[in-house]
Amino acid sequence: VGVAGFLTYYFTLGGGASHGTAGNIGITISGPSRVSGGEPTTLQITVSNQNKAGLELADLVVLYPSGTRASPNSSMDMPSQRISIGAIKAGGVVNVPIRAVFAGTEGGVAILKAQLEYRVEGSSAVFVAESQDYALVFSSSPLAVTVAGNSEVVSGQPTSLTVTVT
Repeated sequence: VGVAGFLTYYFTLGGGASHGTAGNIGITISGPSRVSGGEPTTLQITVSNQNKAGLELADLVVLYPSGTRASPNSSMDMPSQRISIGAIKAGGVVNVPIRAVFAGTEGGVAILKAQLEYRVEGSSAVFVAESQDYALVFSSSPLAVTVAGNSEVVSGQPTSLTVTVT
């Protein structure tokens, strides 16, 4: 009974307890659930460290959906972004705002994910904690193309199509 009690204490509260597990790190993404395609959007990523040990050299890696850009004037896609956070003390919370321009079709869904790469105090190993997927629904798209014409055509006869670009 004494040995069982000692082992229970040692591995749950004592020196054998894991002080830096990814399961004790919370990463949540918050912001609007519906966005306008092509418009700048601001989201908030909150990282909470519920471990007994502080985290060192923490980097937040944001994985963006295809077609995401840093600004409306940028022509290059931004598939990911690395943001250096530094140290997060035990029980600490860090809020990181991100701003991006998402592209998609009206009614379409884009998935965003965040990862935290970190080291535990006194260790040189790099660990990774991940967020749940965050879904963005596009309320509108920056470009819409519609084509209207006859429902039936006769081979060899001219036909008329109306293309509308909005």
